[in-house]
Amino acid sequence: MYLSKVEIFGFKSFANKVEIKFNSGLTAIVGPNGCGKTNVVDAIRWALGEQRTSTLRSDKMENVIFNGTAHRKPLGMAEVSLTIQNNKGILPIEYTEVTITRRLFRSGESEYLINKTPCRLKDIQNLFLDTGMSSNAYSVIELKMIEDILSNRADDRRILFEEAAGVNKYKHRRKAALRKLEAVKQDLIRVNDIYTEVQKKVNSLERQSKKAEQFNRLYQEARELEINLAEREIAGLKKKIDVSLQLLENLQSEKQALNSKIEELDQYQQNLYTQLDEVETKLEKKREEILRSTEDIYKVKENLVRNRERFKNNENNLTRLNLAIDDNLKKIELLKNSISESQHKIKLIDEEILNSKNKLVELEAKKGEYEDFLKQRNDEIGDKRKELQQLYSEFNELKNHHEKLIIRIQNNNESIKSLNEKISKLEQTIENLSKFLEELTQEHYKAKTRVREAEVSLSKAQDRKAEIEQEISKLQQEELETRSALNAIKNKIEFIQNLIDNLEGITKGTKELILRQDWNKGERILVADAGSTEEKYRIAVENILKNYLSYILIQLKDDLKRGINYLKENQLGQANFYFPFERKQSLWERFNSYSINRQKRKIIREKGFIAWLKDVIEYSKNWEKFFDKVLGNVCIVQDADTAQYLLEKYKYFDFVTLDGDVFRSSGFIEVSGEKFSSETAFGRKKILSELNDIYIKEAYKLEQLTNKLADLNSELKSINIRAYQDNLNFVRNDESTIEKQLSQIQFERNRTLEEIEKLNLEISHFKKINDEIQQKVNQIQNELDAKKLVIDSKECELNEELNKIKEIENIHNSNLAGINELKINLTRLESENINHHNQIERNQAEIVSLESDILKFKSEIENLIEENDQLKKLLQELELQEKTLEDKKKILNEELNIILAELNSIRAKISENDKILHERRKQLDEINERIHQNEITVNESNLKIQNIIERINEEYQIKLEFKEFDDIASFNFVEAAEKLHSLKDKIRSLGPVNSLAFQEYEEEKKRLEFLTEQRNDLIESEKELVQVIEEINQTAQKQFLETFEKIRTNFIETFRTLFDPGDEADLRLEENVDPLEAKIEIIAKPKGKRPTSIDLLSQGEKTLTATALLFAIYLVKPSPFCILDEVDAPLDDANIKRFIRLINKFSVNTQFIIVTHNKLTMEAAQTLYGVTMEEEGVSKIVAVRFTEEATVA
Repeated sequence: MYLSKVEIFGFKSFANKVEIKFNSGLTAIVGPNGCGKTNVVDAIRWALGEQRTSTLRSDKMENVIFNGTAHRKPLGMAEVSLTIQNNKGILPIEYTEVTITRRLFRSGESEYLINKTPCRLKDIQNLFLDTGMSSNAYSVIELKMIEDILSNRADDRRILFEEAAGVNKYKHRRKAALRKLEAVKQDLIRVNDIYTEVQKKVNSLERQSKKAEQFNRLYQEARELEINLAEREIAGLKKKIDVSLQLLENLQSEKQALNSKIEELDQYQQNLYTQLDEVETKLEKKREEILRSTEDIYKVKENLVRNRERFKNNENNLTRLNLAIDDNLKKIELLKNSISESQHKIKLIDEEILNSKNKLVELEAKKGEYEDFLKQRNDEIGDKRKELQQLYSEFNELKNHHEKLIIRIQNNNESIKSLNEKISKLEQTIENLSKFLEELTQEHYKAKTRVREAEVSLSKAQDRKAEIEQEISKLQQEELETRSALNAIKNKIEFIQNLIDNLEGITKGTKELILRQDWNKGERILVADAGSTEEKYRIAVENILKNYLSYILIQLKDDLKRGINYLKENQLGQANFYFPFERKQSLWERFNSYSINRQKRKIIREKGFIAWLKDVIEYSKNWEKFFDKVLGNVCIVQDADTAQYLLEKYKYFDFVTLDGDVFRSSGFIEVSGEKFSSETAFGRKKILSELNDIYIKEAYKLEQLTNKLADLNSELKSINIRAYQDNLNFVRNDESTIEKQLSQIQFERNRTLEEIEKLNLEISHFKKINDEIQQKVNQIQNELDAKKLVIDSKECELNEELNKIKEIENIHNSNLAGINELKINLTRLESENINHHNQIERNQAEIVSLESDILKFKSEIENLIEENDQLKKLLQELELQEKTLEDKKKILNEELNIILAELNSIRAKISENDKILHERRKQLDEINERIHQNEITVNESNLKIQNIIERINEEYQIKLEFKEFDDIASFNFVEAAEKLHSLKDKIRSLGPVNSLAFQEYEEEKKRLEFLTEQRNDLIESEKELVQVIEEINQTAQKQFLETFEKIRTNFIETFRTLFDPGDEADLRLEENVDPLEAKIEIIAKPKGKRPTSIDLLSQGEKTLTATALLFAIYLVKPSPFCILDEVDAPLDDANIKRFIRLINKFSVNTQFIIVTHNKLTMEAAQTLYGVTMEEEGVSKIVAVRFTEEATVA
């Protein structure tokens, strides 16, 4: 097994991908300082999972990525791959070739791969665990690690021994077992705490259950005795009520007959109101129809106005376009006339040019004849003729020049005239462009306005969208909170409903009676469900009523009998009842009641008084007697001090604080150190009803939020920002097009102005030339006049000689003048011909442009005419629709009047029936008053009985039934009362009793058994973990000590090999300490030295000592490969040779890769890699294998 290949890309100085192949022998890596040799070692260490940046010579991990040079950009990733030949199967993996890859990105992300499969760092560390090849094992040794191995820090040295001994896995297991042991101990502490608490509770509940059993026995005996006494006292009171009841029966019959009449009238009245509702519904619907009809008429009228305005705008546009077409046609006509005139002029000029050329040919022919003749004559007359000819020649030259200048002036004047005509046409063009420019400027302003409107619309849409999104986010948060609150309320409702349904805390017999409906005919209810109170009074009410909460309140005496019989027949256990037996109140009781009422009025005025407990409870009138009996003399006070004070002052009253402390008139005081839970038994149904109301409100709120969210989402979807942006882009493009047209027309206008300016400059230039030519003409004329005088003088002298040829000369001169005049005329005519042709081309181009505009205008006119035809049809349809809707509205108004008449008729009937009902109800009120008087008489009689019943009910919560007794006169009431008093004293001496103690005792007992089982399991787990840790320690210690002895023996031998055979060396383990934690001491005394510390050795001796130790470890557990980074630097040549011999000896089983500057080490290597920096900052690898051909990677 060996390292066969390293691939480096982007790691430190290796900017380019580098591949280094290794053999199983010794490989040397050489190169100058700073070229990147150690970076190869760092790359291997990094790929093996090194996480310490200091080991990689960096302050943070991302610095290992190539950071660029002056000519190269930084890379974004570093990657190193190690290929290991696993031919010996040392690595616990099925592959014979294993490639480990590590990547790091500048973003901080990293990847690990095994054979190109992503994995974790832990997987790589586990793969190399105890193989000697991990990043912190002895497979990579640097020069500074020599100091670390021989330093006083035992941890660095111990790592090597532990790696060689293979105890790392045991240490990891021991750490895991210790963590588990600590967790078990913590769990055991918590369980012991809970166990102790529950055990105390179980003992307490056991005592309470025994006490409750004794209480039930005494209570039952006292109950039976006191009920018997009460029944005997009220036996004779019932007969007094019969007469009043008979009278009440008669009045009830009369009342029933009157009620029947009132019900008939009510039914009739209800029918009238039903008819009224129907008519009002019809009226409302009819008004809605009229409203809709009015809205439809308004919409039609609005469409009419809008379409009429469009029609009017189209008509105006048609007029404007027709005027533009007429204007263009007029311009075209003018241009065509101008072209015709120019063509006619060209034709005339061409004819004139032809005639002039013909005349010029004739005159040229005559000129030749005259010249020949004159030549003959000149030869004859000799010198005089020559002299005269010379004079004439000069005169003719001046005259020709004079005539040319005059023709030039005329041509210039023609040019000036032509230029003025051009200027006039260009000025007309500027005027047209200015008008069009003004129109485009207005269009540009409108386009800008549209752009601003589109931008405002887009901004509003974006703002609205952002506002909606913000509101949606807020509503979603509110919806989430509401939904959470709704779920909490729902869970609470389910919890309370479950308590009510399961009748928690109620005896079996009571449960059966409450769940069954066949034993009672009248109303019956649990005391716990008979009323409710506010939250702040709930604890006080609960503490007062806690002994009555499971009682069943009933109204009928027969129901009481049936309930008792049902319990006894089915043997269902205990159940408690309350029935309000009636008895006559004695004189003493009336006096006592009067006294108590006076004291109540005094208590109300006392400081600390809050309310009478009965007044803070909401209950049905059916159960008023129960609450009067139990709570009539119970007062809520501010605190315990107030209660104690008032109890001493008012002996017939009980007092309770808001915290639930009870002070009874009997002397019993119940104080609790903690408040009850809010989930009390009393008023659960009311709480449930309130929670249901809250749930409905919250559900409605959630529904409103959901609907609002849906509306907002719908509105958000309807806001099409893209459409607004497209519209803005469209109007911006329109604006851009108009701006381009404006620029183009402005450019045309400026260009035309520049052309006019150039033409004016040309005119000025021609005028200036004409002035100059005119001066020359005047000068030449003067010269001609002078020459003429000379010629005349010569002619006078030669008159006789020249008389014969004078006539011919004059003709010849006249002919020459004609020729010159014809040539000048031809030049002028050709110039005019060219000007006329140019004018025709310009006019034709302008005609094409105007005709193109006419076609465009006609197309627009056709579109407008077509749109107006459609608008006419639409207007006719809308007018017809308007008329139809107006007629429909008129019919609806008539129907509305009919419905109003019907409504008034029904209201009159209702008013009449109301008067009759009022009279009947007045009669009913009189009967009710008489009934009320008789009921008061009956109630007063019943109240006397009720006092006895309430007294019994207060103590035993049952309703007494009427019985007849034959032995009332002989019955010993005193003896029975004394016995009853004795029983009550015994009950009071027991103190507060927990009626649910037995049930709680059973539950807590089961819990205690479960905790006991859990506690035993944890104790057993603790024992097992301690045993496992002990086994791990024994195995690891044994393996470590065996390995240590082997390393020690090998160290001594290897040390003497590197030094002298007689030198002393040894390894010692700290005594009386756990071998896995003990310090390892190195003793080295080479060459007869006796240093007191290994630190006193030279650097070379330290290097050889550390090398001896490393190879001693290799002998015990060879590492597949070993990388040595310049460890031979301190050694001299003699020691280098020893070092090389040792390496060669171990290279049989271990692959060595050494970074070195030493030539002897280089000579010993089978493969030599050179690291260079041809490019500054970028490392490059050059390889030489001495046993094969040289290769370059």
